[in-house]
Amino acid sequence: MKKMSFLIGIVTIIMLSSQAALGKEAPAVKKIESQKLMKPATMQVIKPCPGPDIAVIKLNIAKSAAANKGILNITTVVKNIGMQDFVSGVGQQSVRIQAYNKAVSGPSAYEQSAKRDFTRLNKGASLTVTARHELDQFIQWGHRAAQTGECQCERDIIASISLDPDIYMDAKKTNDDCNQDNNTKKQTVKYMCQCPW
Repeated sequence: MKKMSFLIGIVTIIMLSSQAALGKEAPAVKKIESQKLMKPATMQVIKPCPGPDIAVIKLNIAKSAAANKGILNITTVVKNIGMQDFVSGVGQQSVRIQAYNKAVSGPSAYEQSAKRDFTRLNKGASLTVTARHELDQFIQWGHRAAQTGECQCERDIIASISLDPDIYMDAKKTNDDCNQDNNTKKQTVKYMCQCPW
């Protein structure tokens, strides 16, 4: 039995040596080398900007239907993710929820579902705004091949922070939103409707 184990050991060494001679690495060597090459994944840390940063962080839409109407219950959350409190004057900023109809041109394409004014949002604090929006001539959610008298319809639901144009021109640094790139979230709602013509 000992001789058999000894012979198996010798055969294994010869096989590994022949693999090395042919430019092949032993599986164990390959495993060790691959472990050396594997580096831990690095995560990119996004630092908050130095001032107040009010941002739309959530936009949720719950869909239902009743009496030929599509009903959208909308919830949006705005949070100050910056490093300082946001403090401003009355009427200079608000959270708005709008429904945009691509089939209509001009200002009438936008229908406001909710507006909430605010003057203060401390660092790390958030506020929630809700709205209900009804879609007329509703048939069903989603898009499919249209039948006679039916159309594929859409609405863009937009949650945004509206800032007074001169908010950066006053002497207050406490109301200068340091990152406006995160002030809007949008979702497109698709549904079948009765054609408006």
